[in-house]
Amino acid sequence: MNRPSSSAALPAPARPASTAQVLTLALIPALVPALVLALTLMPTPARAERDPPTQSISPPVREASPEASAVPQRTPLASRPEVRAFVEDLARRQGLPADATLDLLSEAHVQPTIIALMDRHVTGEPSWLRYRARFVTARRIQDGVAFMASHEAALDRASRTYGVSAEIIAAIIGVETAYGRNIGSYRVLDALTTLAFDYPRRSAFFRDELEAFLIHARDDRVDARAIRGSYAGAIGIPQFMPGSILRWAVDFDHDGRRDLVGSAEDAIGSVARYLQGHGWQAGEPSGWLARAQGEDWRSRVSPRFEPSHTVAELGQYGIHAQPGAGKPAAQTRVALVALDSPGVRPTLYLATANFEAITRYNRSSFYAMAVVDLAAGIATERRGRRSR
Repeated sequence: MNRPSSSAALPAPARPASTAQVLTLALIPALVPALVLALTLMPTPARAERDPPTQSISPPVREASPEASAVPQRTPLASRPEVRAFVEDLARRQGLPADATLDLLSEAHVQPTIIALMDRHVTGEPSWLRYRARFVTARRIQDGVAFMASHEAALDRASRTYGVSAEIIAAIIGVETAYGRNIGSYRVLDALTTLAFDYPRRSAFFRDELEAFLIHARDDRVDARAIRGSYAGAIGIPQFMPGSILRWAVDFDHDGRRDLVGSAEDAIGSVARYLQGHGWQAGEPSGWLARAQGEDWRSRVSPRFEPSHTVAELGQYGIHAQPGAGKPAAQTRVALVALDSPGVRPTLYLATANFEAITRYNRSSFYAMAVVDLAAGIATERRGRRSR
């Protein structure tokens, strides 16, 4: 440390006060009361925290970390008439305590970013080939093989119980969340509350889902404040909406609760039960790749994926299973699915009831075909490893 020089330690000679300084000192006694009054009227941080904003939709907030979301913060939701009516109705019909439910919903944050995500419009032409490249990758196939090896007993048991191919179960989980790695970062309480009360276009649907979520939290001992999922409120490893949890989820590990976030066994059993409940036929394929001559086939495409034609009927329009894809029986009922990509001829598929069952998970032919192809890739890789 540098010591000060001896000259710096000597005090400087005092100077007489100026006229301005004298006037300022004289005015101080008169200014003090006004200054005290102004300070008294200023809002303190504590008051700002106690009084929530008055608008019905809170301003956009950055997504809180799990640690931050553990601290309850009140919002104006609890004072809204429609929220109170919803809570009172739940108390009457479902036996959920009104005060506790209102306290829980008052901690939800309405997020305009979620509404923006729901209303976003996909630009550009749909492309099956581009979609497939996102989900049917070497990495996802390898991870699917590893997932099946880690949960072989649960997959075998689900397949025996519900009749669904183990590879299909794994592939759905692979497409949905990359085998549980990407289950979503939005607090489900925030997502469902936002869509239930500030998304009029589908508010009835999401109020039903919010109700199902609260019942799930009660019945399965789930922390409703902490659980995270998609911006639409889908939950866990298989991304079930709360209503589907109540209808289709199973306690496959027998621990007394349906836990789709922390239990791969529950997720596996629930996916299998869902597919069985939506028409999956044990031992049947999902379909066959097809070829067609001319353009008459376009009038036979089934937009709803219902198997409404026989293979023989489609044959009259020049539509046949590709060589090497297997030969379906002439009376097998199928739907003709066309998977479009810009600049190339569509991929055609003769889809059975099992393909339709997959579309009940997600109403998209691209989604269902990606599941089918990923399952086939996993099965091929597993066979290759066993033969080495």
